[in-house]
Amino acid sequence: LDEMVLRASQTIVDENIAEPILVGDPAKIRARAAELDIDLTGLRIVERPNEARLERYARLLAKERADHGVDVEKAKQLLRDNAYYGVMMVHSGDADGFVSGINRSYPDTIRPVLEIMPLKGGVSRVAGVYCIAVKNRVLFFADSTVNINPTAEELADIALTTATLAKEQFGMDPRVAMISFSNFGSVNHEFPRRMAEAAAIARSRRPDLVIDGEMAPDTALVPEIAAAHFPESRIRGDANVLIFPNVQSGNISLKLVQQLAGGEVIGPILMGLSKPVNVLNYHTTVSEIVNITAITAVMANDVQQRKEAVS
Repeated sequence: LDEMVLRASQTIVDENIAEPILVGDPAKIRARAAELDIDLTGLRIVERPNEARLERYARLLAKERADHGVDVEKAKQLLRDNAYYGVMMVHSGDADGFVSGINRSYPDTIRPVLEIMPLKGGVSRVAGVYCIAVKNRVLFFADSTVNINPTAEELADIALTTATLAKEQFGMDPRVAMISFSNFGSVNHEFPRRMAEAAAIARSRRPDLVIDGEMAPDTALVPEIAAAHFPESRIRGDANVLIFPNVQSGNISLKLVQQLAGGEVIGPILMGLSKPVNVLNYHTTVSEIVNITAITAVMANDVQQRKEAVS
């Protein structure tokens, strides 16, 4: 068992963030914790495989994936994978949220999420966002992990979903910039045109939000540039939600800010799911695990409050 997971779990308990559930062989988990002098008090250990639970999950998974050729036996094979098992724990109500991804590729970890977890009502797709604290600013970068080359309609969805997350989970007043290499039609090319169209679609759906673009990053982030050259823009160099044209530009920008500017990163956070599942980077730190778990716990609490409000 990864040492960072155990140390992060202990911190999560000590800081009263959530009740961590460790999935695996209880004897091995306890032995590893003893080696590291980690107290397991306040942690729950779920044995896997547990035949009764495995049978229940397999039947549910087979029912929901029958159109994709998944029968009960195939479902049981899939559930040998911790990622499938953990997502099914959340989907079936045995856990409130799931965090995974250490020491495995992002595609392998997110695949079960996309296959199993339903979307939140009114949302058309899953998207990934990073929250970055840099130079006394908090910024949201989306989509940096999931949608490789989204359409204008999809970009509008991503913008609105990210704005909602910034507001509801972080208590921020979202100011959304649609990022490109062009400013308000200065370059006649399909790439900036797509971002301008996305901005128009998003504004038509949520006229109460501050959304503008297409615009270059410096126009979005530097008040002097915005005031001097684009005084009519709704964004006055004060954007805090940056929507990128594709996953390549979003991910590259994120890594540059993180490595060169020393930005503190929380994420990736998966948006648009009916219940919270978040996927860590392949290599991560204890503090990053704790941070994303805290966000997952907040998201799970929001899901519970919505259910209670409906009932």
